[in-house]
Amino acid sequence: MSASGLTFVRFAGLMAAPWVAVIAVEYAAFRLFFASDLSIPATNPEPPEVPPLPRFSAAVLALTLAGFVVASFFHIEAAWVAVGCSAYFGGLYRHHRDRGKQANTAITIVARRMCRIAYQLLTEDRMYKELPFSPAALRKG
Repeated sequence: MSASGLTFVRFAGLMAAPWVAVIAVEYAAFRLFFASDLSIPATNPEPPEVPPLPRFSAAVLALTLAGFVVASFFHIEAAWVAVGCSAYFGGLYRHHRDRGKQANTAITIVARRMCRIAYQLLTEDRMYKELPFSPAALRKG
């Protein structure tokens, strides 16, 4: 549970209706804005060949998301799931705890690092590759 008192599942349920409304408005706006472009027939009707699904990555993602959902029922934050399942995040957490940080501070550092990694993966359009934790690799600052 977070400071707001919402679990992951409850938050997702509350945000479903606004999300659908935003998608509908965006769809309508883009249909109107790009109406002339959408009226032109496609020049290449054959879709490109779809690469196979990376099964291991998809399984890890599915299990991680399932862990987040199950953990939220027991009021366990997502970062704790990552600490327990990932050598990197577990090492990062232990490193900060060994340096005298409180548990809440260390888990906040882990959650922030998770967000930074997710952002970098999305902006750089690359796959996640788990590396072992190395204190020497931490940024100074």
